[in-house]
Amino acid sequence: MRGLPFLILMALGCRTGDKAGGGSVDTGALADVVDEDGDGFAADEDCDDSDASINAGATETCDGIDNDCDGEVDEGVTDTWYLDQDGDGYGDPEQPVEDCSQPAGSVSAPTDCDDGDVDIRPGAAERCDGVDNDCDGEIDEEVQSTWWVDADGDGFGDPASPLLDCDPPPGSGDNDQDCDDLRADAAPGLTEICDGIDNDCDGDADGGAIDAPTWYADADGDAYGDAAAAVVDCMQPSATVADATDCDDRAFDVNPGATEVCNSIDDDCDGAIDDADASVDLSSGGQWYADADGDGFGDAGAPRSACLQPAGSVVDATDCDDGAAAVNPAGNEVCNSIDDDCDGAVDDADSSLDLSSSQDFYTDGDGDGYGDASARVQACQQPSGAVVDATDCDDAVASTHPGAPEACDAIDQDCDGDIDEGVLGTGPVCPAESCAGVLSDDPSATDDLYWLEGTGGSLFEAWCDMTQDGGGWTLVASVVNDGSRNWTSLTTFTDSTTFGSVASSQTDDFKSEAMSEIEGDDMMVVTDDYAFSFHAVLGMVETTAFIQAEYDSTQCNTSFHASGADWSDGLTAAQAAAQNLIVRPLDTNATCFPGSNENALLGFQNATCCWAGGLGNTPGGQATWSTHDLSLVQAATMLPTTCTAGVYPCNDVGYQLDYSSFCYGTSCKVAYAELYVR
Repeated sequence: MRGLPFLILMALGCRTGDKAGGGSVDTGALADVVDEDGDGFAADEDCDDSDASINAGATETCDGIDNDCDGEVDEGVTDTWYLDQDGDGYGDPEQPVEDCSQPAGSVSAPTDCDDGDVDIRPGAAERCDGVDNDCDGEIDEEVQSTWWVDADGDGFGDPASPLLDCDPPPGSGDNDQDCDDLRADAAPGLTEICDGIDNDCDGDADGGAIDAPTWYADADGDAYGDAAAAVVDCMQPSATVADATDCDDRAFDVNPGATEVCNSIDDDCDGAIDDADASVDLSSGGQWYADADGDGFGDAGAPRSACLQPAGSVVDATDCDDGAAAVNPAGNEVCNSIDDDCDGAVDDADSSLDLSSSQDFYTDGDGDGYGDASARVQACQQPSGAVVDATDCDDAVASTHPGAPEACDAIDQDCDGDIDEGVLGTGPVCPAESCAGVLSDDPSATDDLYWLEGTGGSLFEAWCDMTQDGGGWTLVASVVNDGSRNWTSLTTFTDSTTFGSVASSQTDDFKSEAMSEIEGDDMMVVTDDYAFSFHAVLGMVETTAFIQAEYDSTQCNTSFHASGADWSDGLTAAQAAAQNLIVRPLDTNATCFPGSNENALLGFQNATCCWAGGLGNTPGGQATWSTHDLSLVQAATMLPTTCTAGVYPCNDVGYQLDYSSFCYGTSCKVAYAELYVR
């Protein structure tokens, strides 16, 4: 480095020039120069005679001046400094700097061995990096590691081959634990295996080898070992096997390779015995059959071989339907389309059919859909020519059966036990007993002529009134105001003679067979003026018998048989209240009326003992209705007055006729009066 010495020399040079005054100086002449500064040195010995401190004998000081005038500035008095370029406080010995004072960027110590790296200096921590970090002349001292040769590359070094280095040299490791550095399969931490080598370097070859097999005692020599007698070794000990599945090492024929048989032993060592073992040889057991319905008979299609009889199975295999308990060889064949007894025949085809389960069918000979009850056929299915109905009363006639229309032919066409019902009276073959019988047989019957059979067996036509007072009235007789006198004696009312006709009952006197042949309880009188009924009068006897029984020639009148009249129309309430029905047959001697021959059959008891209205005649040959004839009086003329009940001529209810208004002329009589019985 040139530095300060160079500058000092330049300064000195300049100063010499100055002394010359810028021109040539005769050095010789300088010797004669006076000592101007008084320092005792002439000008030839004084390099600055203007400064007494500068002369040849002066002591050089570090001030940038040649104090001793030896031509050198600050020689011998400067300090040496060293550049510190990395600023670590230590200078580069290769770059000294002489100066009186420390220059910037320099230090006094020249001990830095690398002034370009602040981390390399005296006192720095030595690092293992191939560099003299602490500048002590040694590299990596005391920081290198020991390594060991790892020839087999297993990560473990040979303790006999150590190496010092900062980094592991190639083919070395950081430990000396290898027990065989020539085998990669021998090192600490490796798994010991059966190979005759100390793999884990524990000093015991194959000891505790992970792959050392377990051997099991085979005491019975069946090649299956006892799991409870285990030995782990790389080499198989005698009387041992690798298998550990023998469940009885005392029995040669009990092992996993044995066949499970029915003997209550786990022959094949699978934990299951006999039937519990799916692999059991069932030929060593018995044969059973599923009995799902529990009827004691098994299903041949569901055989079960087993050591012990399985639940729900039997030895029998003859059940033909194991889903129905009632179906088996011991079953009862019934009508259900099932072979109940498993004999191959079903229902009607099975001769053992329990007929109590069958249905009754009946022969239908005439094909009318109704069978003959006497020709029963028992079967499950309806046989040909038979029906379920047994109500035909004549299986030879197709028109005779229940529901058939009834005809008037004395035959029970509809088989209901009644003959000609609904048509009674419509012909002589099916006569009714009365009009009430006709109406009862056919409630829709209308007023008309019907055939009746009397109590004596006679057949005749009679007019039936099906309209008034409930209907069912039989016309038995009539009296007509026409001048004739057919009713002239008691016998006319009580014998069985007849006269007139039904067709002329309102224009001519009429007496029907019904008068003596029809029984009834009630009477009804119908005229062209009024109609009234008497109920429960006859008492179920013929009209003639009733009249005969009621007649008493010693009395003026007979007993009352009702205490009031029941009427359909014609009478007012006041009129009805004033009347009582009596029966007084023909009185030939007219004892109640001396000098009179008035007679009557039926009528209202009113003011007298005789009749205020009804059926009657006068027998004395009178050809016309006279003023003395009280029969057939019009209702309007029957005006009652009150009187003392039961005292003649008052009736029992306290009324008698008001004669002042009573009409005796034919003009106040009705044209006809018809007598009906029911």
